[in-house]
Amino acid sequence: MRSVDLPEALNLLDAEVRFIDVRSVEEYTEGHIPGAFNVPFELARGDRLEDNPEFVSLIANVVAPAERALLYCHSGSRSERAARAMERAGYRELLHLEVGWDGRRDPFGQLTPGWRRNGLPQTTQSLPGRDYAALVG
Repeated sequence: MRSVDLPEALNLLDAEVRFIDVRSVEEYTEGHIPGAFNVPFELARGDRLEDNPEFVSLIANVVAPAERALLYCHSGSRSERAARAMERAGYRELLHLEVGWDGRRDPFGQLTPGWRRNGLPQTTQSLPGRDYAALVG
């Protein structure tokens, strides 16, 4: 897994890279990177999040182990964990958006703005077959 910054991620939008949003269905619905697939790493169970037991099997329907994929979440933590799970499953061409969708805080609480806060392309519309409901079929 290799971390990428916002300019590099933006340049990859038109490349042959699968963008995978590992946030919850609700977060994805509120806004996401255009063309991104929604494969939640965690699912809401009541008032908490639990690991999605189908994550790796659903990923296999989105991207092959030899293809490049860029993962992102709210602040970068879930997507880092998701990328590690994918690496254990044999994926090697993984990129990770280090500041995430909203931004990442450093140990001193300073926010580095993410994709959304920088006004980069975003949408609330999902392309056919790319939302979680379509992927779980």
